[in-house]
Amino acid sequence: MYLMTGFKWLDALLPEGIPFPSSTVITGPGGAGKPLVGAMLADAWLNNGGTLIYLLINSEREYAQSLLRHFEQDIGKYKDQIVYVEFDPLMDGVEKISSNSLRANLLKPENLDLALSEAKVLLPESDTGNLIYGAALNILLFSRTYGEAIHKKFLSLMKSDENTLFTISNNSNEEQAAQWEEAADNLFFTHGKGIMHLGFKIERMNHVAFSDEEIDIPLTEDELRSMRSEADKSRKHLIPMIRKI
Repeated sequence: MYLMTGFKWLDALLPEGIPFPSSTVITGPGGAGKPLVGAMLADAWLNNGGTLIYLLINSEREYAQSLLRHFEQDIGKYKDQIVYVEFDPLMDGVEKISSNSLRANLLKPENLDLALSEAKVLLPESDTGNLIYGAALNILLFSRTYGEAIHKKFLSLMKSDENTLFTISNNSNEEQAAQWEEAADNLFFTHGKGIMHLGFKIERMNHVAFSDEEIDIPLTEDELRSMRSEADKSRKHLIPMIRKI
């Protein structure tokens, strides 16, 4: 299967589309627009009939939905195609909180396995298949107890037959981030270009043609400020908590 995103600027760089099954990593420094590019690809997947397991590692469900609304105002049409997994580092296991939502302590590798299994049960069958999407994976690595184990779990997931889409900051936990970048079939890079401009470049693709031209991501100043505000919130509140676990 080859996914055309429907976004002209991105499809121009990927004339054959994104191949699946595969693992995709969007990497770059903090505040470089990675979550919005990730939401763009997730929306394209949903629009092509796929199902999505959305790991809410550093954001609330409302913020995740607001990102999707940048590309599809009526995200209600996706309600049966998405299961949200909220991250709670203070709980023990995994619990179902609604027909399309779970809550889990994703620091523990066994909980990630259980959450993915339970999410798949809640999702309908899809010819396109299922995509596991999570932003800001690096946040989980700050745990002194579970950081290395969850790093290896996501590394294994990227090398499996699952369709995965993850965003990571390459200026945090650099050694583990480099290993995730190396494991990905498809690697995209974003970075800041001045105060209110972001660059995008495809570094690697899995056996399809692509352009390695660097282009500007079409974002408004309001969109960029919103993403940076959410990232700042996670750094101020979530990371100090995880460092103690």
